[in-house]
Amino acid sequence: MSSVNSDMVSGSPESEMYRESEGTKIRVSGLADESVITRERIYETITGSIQKMRRVTPVSEISFNVDKHHEKGKRKKYSIKINAVTGLGAIHSGDFEWDILQATKKTLGKLETALMRKEEKSKVRARAP
Repeated sequence: MSSVNSDMVSGSPESEMYRESEGTKIRVSGLADESVITRERIYETITGSIQKMRRVTPVSEISFNVDKHHEKGKRKKYSIKINAVTGLGAIHSGDFEWDILQATKKTLGKLETALMRKEEKSKVRARAP
């Protein structure tokens, strides 16, 4: 299924799911209603983002939470919140979109940007006397 080195640690489709990828704990909640293919694509996207962030600082844990809104019609609006524990401290990101994969990519992009900004601030502070 997934081409990345991640193993299911515990959890079930009805509750939170936990995985570990190269030393980073990944906790995902709110995907019980989604297909296995969608869940795997989300994990692959998260893992790819973790690899990008690791170039800057170690990432020890990522918490990924999905909430659904406006479920009465055929479409659902997805709200995603991500918390990451990194070598630079905790970083938070959130966004929403009608497509869950687009929401995931947007939110992870914001998280990566926040990490880069935090790293730049730490470099500037380190240089100042």
